[in-house]
Amino acid sequence: MIQKVKNWWKKVTITAKQEKQLKDMKRYYTMLDEGAEFIMYVRKDLEEQQNKMNRHARRRMQKSLVKGELTPEIVKYYAEKIDVVLMQIDRQLNPPKAGQVKINGKRV
Repeated sequence: MIQKVKNWWKKVTITAKQEKQLKDMKRYYTMLDEGAEFIMYVRKDLEEQQNKMNRHARRRMQKSLVKGELTPEIVKYYAEKIDVVLMQIDRQLNPPKAGQVKINGKRV
């Protein structure tokens, strides 16, 4: 009887460890996938910014991406760009209520 309980407990602990390991692996590979999507987004955006962005800055960013580096310049540029997009989305989802908007110093 004691041997059965020991075997059962051993099986439960091994299963729990395997579940935790699988969850950790899933989280790790999800983060890798998101990172790959971000890099693809950056590459696509740099191609689209052909005439809108400073040529030298764009080339620096493209060279560093080819090397597989995310320079502080790239991180700063896209952090600002993503913040602007998130603020626009937030404004659309949560429009100001009547009386909160000021036009020429007067509440509307």
